[in-house]
Amino acid sequence: MTAAESSIPKGREALIVAGLLLAALAVRIPFYDRLAIVDDEDVYSEFAQSIVAENWRWPNEFMISTPPAYAYLLAATTVLVDGNLATLRAWSIVFGAVGVVALYYLGKEIFGWKVGVLSAVLVCFSSYHILYSRLVMLEAVILLIATVTLLFFWRAYKRNSLWDAIACGLVLGLGLDVKYITFALYPILALSAVLIGGSGMKPSLRALLDRKFLAVLGISFLVFLPVLLDLAQNKANPFYWQLFQRYELQYAGYRPLMEFTLPELVEHGIAEKLEALVISREGAGLLVHVRSVGQRLAQEVGVAEMDAQSLLEPGQDGVLVSHGRALPCR
Repeated sequence: MTAAESSIPKGREALIVAGLLLAALAVRIPFYDRLAIVDDEDVYSEFAQSIVAENWRWPNEFMISTPPAYAYLLAATTVLVDGNLATLRAWSIVFGAVGVVALYYLGKEIFGWKVGVLSAVLVCFSSYHILYSRLVMLEAVILLIATVTLLFFWRAYKRNSLWDAIACGLVLGLGLDVKYITFALYPILALSAVLIGGSGMKPSLRALLDRKFLAVLGISFLVFLPVLLDLAQNKANPFYWQLFQRYELQYAGYRPLMEFTLPELVEHGIAEKLEALVISREGAGLLVHVRSVGQRLAQEVGVAEMDAQSLLEPGQDGVLVSHGRALPCR
């Protein structure tokens, strides 16, 4: 990439950024308050209300499922403004729109401003991104955090800047405080460091010991440390739950994950997606059909005489099983 490809007059860039931001808002704001509520929105709203009710303490029943940073933001919004679903959804709209602009800067930094504009426009009008930028869910904020993390990481090596590496660590640590899936960025960053961390941004294994990469690891760990300490104090292990127990609890009967055959796992995955599609396309009136599908699947994997209504009843360890998903319940 030449300097001409990466440079653009400041006035023109300001117009591009403003245009992308306005376009992103224009396709996300209309009628966002009329969308049907999804089950995760109910969980995150309850999470926020529980934080307020328990005097700003991270409730134990939510520790294994989700880090608390996003819920604390919703809780503060509930106290300072209101807890209306439309108000809470506004945060996702903001995160989604800002994420479009952040992607422009990432594309511009690596490939030039034209690629930045193209990538931002594609995401701006992506139906998936628009949908999750209008719901009280974590996708919009996590995509924004991942984009900004990669942006600062690239700048740290391109400019040999320790400050950009520190900023990268701060944003990465914040992502860990929002959703555990952010851990997936670590191998990506490690591989990127090996590929571009050498002299002249050439491959080098020694880049893993470079102060910039170590700064990213150290700062992100420090930002995530309060969450780890709280988990340790309350003897909660979300990592084991996310890897194993979460899937086991998706089935009534609580069969261990290793007891399922491969065809059963595939069948359950397909059925879960079909159930979600049926509900989103046809409405809640077909929930009875979905329950019957769940009952038949449960019987096929050896859970006899299970009532379809039990799919919506509290399970063991304070877990509610709904639409093939384990949800914390109070």
